[in-house]
Amino acid sequence: MLLPPMEYLFNDIDHEALKSLLGKLSKEDDEFCKNKAEELYKQQNIDMAIYSIGSALVKNPKRIQTFQTYYKAYVVHKIAYKVNNWYAVLGIQDLTAGFDDINKQYNRLASAIRSCPSVAAESALRLVNAAWEVLSQPKIREAYDKQLFSSTEFLEMISRGRLMELEAILEPSTIADLYSTIASLIKESDSNTAKLIKESEERQLSSFRAKLSKIREEMKVGDRPAKKSTEDNSGTSKQKNDKVYEEDLNGEILCKLVEKSDVQGDDASNWKMENNDDAHKHSSDPMTDALADSKMIEDVDKQTILNETELKEINKCVDLCIEEIVQ
Repeated sequence: MLLPPMEYLFNDIDHEALKSLLGKLSKEDDEFCKNKAEELYKQQNIDMAIYSIGSALVKNPKRIQTFQTYYKAYVVHKIAYKVNNWYAVLGIQDLTAGFDDINKQYNRLASAIRSCPSVAAESALRLVNAAWEVLSQPKIREAYDKQLFSSTEFLEMISRGRLMELEAILEPSTIADLYSTIASLIKESDSNTAKLIKESEERQLSSFRAKLSKIREEMKVGDRPAKKSTEDNSGTSKQKNDKVYEEDLNGEILCKLVEKSDVQGDDASNWKMENNDDAHKHSSDPMTDALADSKMIEDVDKQTILNETELKEINKCVDLCIEEIVQ
């Protein structure tokens, strides 16, 4: 079962009052529209607050990252007040959505609202967290669904939403157009943000590889420490020493890389790279450490796709550099 699109929530507002507001805002800049939205929200006029921040967003798309957080916080309040539905609060239209989809939507929405400086943000986040508590736990969600689907209010909402959706198609309005414009801008912004993150990851990886190449050039064969064996000079002993040496060399390069790397966030995403002590623990036994490093190299070698976590944590980035060494 699908919820009707959220546009239908705005079909019952005072159109005359909205037209009057938009007429006044048309002469003002985006900052004025944002402040007006906050003022209207404090007056509990959520509908007008939504369209005021929407006007700010349309006037200055360059500030979309900020304005869309206000917009999302206001809409959460609008939905919670109008339909009292936890799926709708999270912006989930498919009532059969799986846990992963719900988790992804929750994280996206909660992250946006946490960064929002609006007076509506704190209470909006409480609503989002409440929705997550219900929908993230199978037994609680199952009980909620049974209650929801048998609710007369819910069935009326579905019917009313479908009717209003049909009316909007037959008689499109400038108000509906404005909502669609706002939604499109936010969707485009989310897409562009994802693209910038991907480009940032690629630049960071390229930077690590360049530093690795430089360190390789600095390390000369003549600097190798002599290897002594307590065993005889048989072929087996020589192979064992060579293997231990190779693992030690990898560790030496790794240490130099960590010492020399001055890791900074990319301008597009300003990532903060931090060491994770639990991610790479060493024992007091060099041989144990060498074997652990070899296992780490083997695990990394099996990976074919970089994810955000690998590039946020410096240890994962260093693992990628180790992979370059053994190739």
